[in-house]
Amino acid sequence: MITEIRQKLQGSGFKIVVWVILIAFALSFSPYLFKGSGARPNAAATVNGTQIAIQEYQRRVYQETERIDMLRQQLGAYADSLLKSLGMNNPRKMALQALIQEELITQIANKLGITVSADYIASKLYDAEYIVQELGDLIPLYALDQQGNINMSLLQKHLERYGITMQEFEHKLEEKIRRSLVMEIVGLATYPTEQTIQSRFADMFLGKKYTIITLAFDKILNNIKSAGVNSKELADFFANENRKNHRYWVPEKRQAAIWTFNPEQYGLDISDQEIKAYYDNHKTSFIKTPAQMKVRHILFELPEGANPQEIQTKAQEIRNELVQNPSLFEQLANKHNPSTIKKGGLIDFFSKGEKDQAFERAAFRLQKDGDISDVVTTADGFEIIQRVERKATSYKPLESVKKEIVKRVQETQFKQLFSHDMTRLIESIKKNPTALNDSIQKKNGIKKEVEKSRNDDSPLAQKIFKLKEGDWVPMIEDGKGLLINVTSIQKSYEPTLDTVKNQVEQDWYRAKAEQQQREMAPSLLKAIHEHTDARGLEKKFAFTQETTSWIKNSDKEQLEKLSKKGIPVSELISLEKVGQSEIIERDGQLFILKLDAIEPFDEQLYNEHRQKIEAAAYQEEKALTQRAFVASLYRNATIKTTELIQANSEDSLS
Repeated sequence: MITEIRQKLQGSGFKIVVWVILIAFALSFSPYLFKGSGARPNAAATVNGTQIAIQEYQRRVYQETERIDMLRQQLGAYADSLLKSLGMNNPRKMALQALIQEELITQIANKLGITVSADYIASKLYDAEYIVQELGDLIPLYALDQQGNINMSLLQKHLERYGITMQEFEHKLEEKIRRSLVMEIVGLATYPTEQTIQSRFADMFLGKKYTIITLAFDKILNNIKSAGVNSKELADFFANENRKNHRYWVPEKRQAAIWTFNPEQYGLDISDQEIKAYYDNHKTSFIKTPAQMKVRHILFELPEGANPQEIQTKAQEIRNELVQNPSLFEQLANKHNPSTIKKGGLIDFFSKGEKDQAFERAAFRLQKDGDISDVVTTADGFEIIQRVERKATSYKPLESVKKEIVKRVQETQFKQLFSHDMTRLIESIKKNPTALNDSIQKKNGIKKEVEKSRNDDSPLAQKIFKLKEGDWVPMIEDGKGLLINVTSIQKSYEPTLDTVKNQVEQDWYRAKAEQQQREMAPSLLKAIHEHTDARGLEKKFAFTQETTSWIKNSDKEQLEKLSKKGIPVSELISLEKVGQSEIIERDGQLFILKLDAIEPFDEQLYNEHRQKIEAAAYQEEKALTQRAFVASLYRNATIKTTELIQANSEDSLS
């Protein structure tokens, strides 16, 4: 099929043909999931009896590792914590999950009998937006030229880099598009109700008034402290907390010797050929000035109350006239454009990201100076665009980025070699202890002693606490290689009450205050609902009360002020019905939130925004439906992984 695709890409046009045969949509998977051994040695996993090749898993791990590294460079200092929170810090786990999910959806595509023609595949390869959104893991951005066409030479180099043949690429491309069609079919089951749209409108555009009551925790706490605590209460609290969760136990501590290795001092020599290859394959990383476009345009605005169809028809008539005589563009632009647009509708050079997305897409697709676009719908109205001049992307010269490339290549090679080198070194140390000093000296390792506690959740501490005393292990952290040797272990133990008495006392007071606060809240809430004004209840309950002005969910400034005061804003704005109230505990503080009023429903405003709200609601519900569909595939599937792959997916060196 790849030959057909190439022919279509080289041809002047084609007709899109898709055959989608919907056969019985019945899942016949076994209703359970195995996470243990069972896959054959040459497979990373089996999904409902179908193998995922170990080579494909290893290739995907390498791709995910590169993706994480790129994100780390872009995100800076907070990269690791952010990636961890998103579940994107373990390339092995990410690779395994992605391959399993792809196989599950492919099996559904097979059950549905979905096939795609070479014409259809080729049409998708013409669609730059589709490539970026759906095929980014197969076709990198740097393989697209400024018109969004695929540069076959760069694509070939990309595939060679990952060991993918053109035949494999053809198969992966076809399967990827088949899976996309499955997910589109699943998304068709989504339709937001009128109630959902109105609810979203109210959240976005209607103001709400709230009553916010905060129980005075400090006052409650001071009252309890003034009463004091006896020794028996304290001893019982200490014993109970230790029995439940070892609260006051001294955590286990471990001493370790750590040698740190930097890629730059590791002895890696990077050849000029490698530098040139990296520069060619990552040119988009070295853009000096992006592609720019100078155009003329004619804007047909949509005045209030105007008929969009009539204005679009008028724009199409002008466009037809311009196609016959492009030289009239400047004249007609001056005639039809608003007075604020001068110089024949001329827009000076701009890059992608500076204008309306639809406007840019149409402008950058124009192939030659003088070409005229179709009528384009933008945020401003209907527009016709004529290309005046294009400046191609310029790149930084190789010599100016050579040091940066050397550093990047060293880092990449270092990650590929370090674990292997250190594993061999550890084996050598067992036979010859002097091998350590020799290797450390050659690789410029720097030694330091560290102490880590069990409650330290850093990646280094987690690694150390998986080892036994005397064990060695390599790992990579923040781009540096670490060789770790656990030298001693101090086990966790329970201290005497006297040694931690002050802390236990403070904890007892706080626990009692929180308990009293929770007991007071329902009574206060009931009293509030029975009284129009709760301010006369201060003598019985220790609390503060405030009533807000109108607040919209989009009013970030007001919500930020409330958030800085510790008020749980997300729970506040989630209240939907007048009179609805909720008790929220946040960091030991207790709040009672009540929705007092909602602005009247504005029918005109609703009609103005309904279409956009419905589109956003559809996309959100579509994504939820697709995620639920994939989750159901997992629940009903039999998935088996080898012990080694399972272990590696849970504990990555990256």
